[in-house]
Parts: sequence; C-alpha cells; structure tokens
Amino acid sequence: MEVQDFRKEVVDKSYEVPVVVDFWAPWCGPCRALGPVIESLAQEANGTWVLAKLNTDQHQDIAQALNIMSIPAVKMIYQGKIIGEFVGALPKPQVQAWLAKHLPDMDALAGQEGGTEGEEEAGMKLPDPDEILDKITQVPDPEFVMYLDEYLGQNPDSDKAKVYLASHLVFSDPAEAEALTQHIKEGNPLFDRVQDVRTLATFFVHQFDDSKPGKLLTEARDLIDHSQPEKGMEKIIESLQTDKSYMDETARKSGIALFHIYGKNHPVTKSLRKYFDMAIY
Repeated sequence: MEVQDFRKEVVDKSYEVPVVVDFWAPWCGPCRALGPVIESLAQEANGTWVLAKLNTDQHQDIAQALNIMSIPAVKMIYQGKIIGEFVGALPKPQVQAWLAKHLPDMDALAGQEGGTEGEEEAGMKLPDPDEILDKITQVPDPEFVMYLDEYLGQNPDSDKAKVYLASHLVFSDPAEAEALTQHIKEGNPLFDRVQDVRTLATFFVHQFDDSKPGKLLTEARDLIDHSQPEKGMEKIIESLQTDKSYMDETARKSGIALFHIYGKNHPVTKSLRKYFDMAIY
C-alpha cells in the first residue's frame, strides 16, 4: 500500500465509513493471533466499518508517520481523524468492547456477539493489580496494559498501577515509562521496581559500541524487541561472560532488571536465571 493508496483506501474512505487499520508484520506472533479475530469481526460488521491491513515491514514510512512504536497496533480512523486505538493481541470480547466504545454509530454494534457484555465489563470495578500480577507470564502483556489503563481511569492516583504499567511499557516506550514513575523517590516501597524500569529504559535506548559485549547487547535488545526474550537473555548472558565490567556492568544490571520485571513465573526466569547467576560469578 503506497502513501497515495493509504490516503485513498483509508483516509478518504473514512469519510464514508469508519476504517479500522491493523498494523502487523509476518514475524510478529501476537499479530498472527489478533489478525483472525479482527478479520472475523470485520465480516460480522457487514460494512458498518471496514478493515485495512498494513504490513509495517513493507510500509515503514506510513508506520513511522502514524507513530507506530510496537505491533500489533490498531487504529480507528473516521472523518480523516484517529478516534480510537489500542496495542497488543486482545481477545475477541475486549476488541468488541473497544469497537463498541469508539464506533461513532453505536447502533451498528447491536448485532455483534458479546458487545453488551464487553460494555458491562468495562464499567465494573476492577480488582487490585496485586491480585493479577502473580498470574502474568507474558511481559509485556497487552491485556495487563489495557487493564492497568482502565484501572488508572478509576484510580488515577495509584502509584502501584503506574509502576506496573511502566514496567510493561518500558519495552516499547521507555520515555513514557520513565515519565510515569519520575515522581517515585527513594524510600517509596516501589522504588526498587522503578529502578529496574529506569535501568531498562537506558538499556533499550542506548547506542552500544562495536565491541563484542556491545554487539551482543545490541543483538539482545533486538531479539527482545522482536518477541524473542529467551534468545535475548542468552545474548545478555554471553555479553556478561565476555566482559562483566562493560559499561559499568550493563549486562548484569539489565539482566537483573529483566528478571525482576519478568517475575518468577516467566519462562525466561525459569529456564535461564540459574545460568545468568552462574555467569555473574
């Protein structure tokens, strides 16, 4: 889809009917999970809104122009403007609830399965984040991020929710993660987790040099960015084994921060923490 095609098929079309754009790439596992869900909903919509698919690998200029930082990303465009968006592979009921919330013609959703249920769920009082945290095995977790956004809508002063949200956003938006937690000072019970967020924010934006440990850390970051956290951690361990002192022990500090944020139930923690600890000593 060239820029002019995007303008015609998405922007111009949006003046007739809402257009939902699914930004995806072939290598993205969550994209493959979300694709069939949103495609089936588009078929059920019977033309009340239309779906456009955009491969970000093939159309990086359009993705950059629309500030696509991570995928899958979905944006709803109507009358030439973005009126709703979300990031991550949400399950069908949550996508239906999102559609119900943002589509300009709410009557168009009357026949969609589960729409009313999704709206009712959206208005429910949400549980405390600690009740959910130990169940998280995927980091970043798009469903947990969406829950935290909603929780903060109900509890805007919750430092706990802000810190937990930052620990998931740091993978895709380090600056936003730091902004969410900049008010947390030493002495706060959440400070140690905030330090992990700040360590990873630096790790994800730093331009490492061409030395062997630097190249390994760059590879690690790229692998984590492409949803391969286990291989990424293996590169961090290799960098640690190559030069423990490189850049003020960046490999050690970043690895520890990742394990803290992944948590004890994450597959990477279960499979590689012992090897990481061995490499430290």
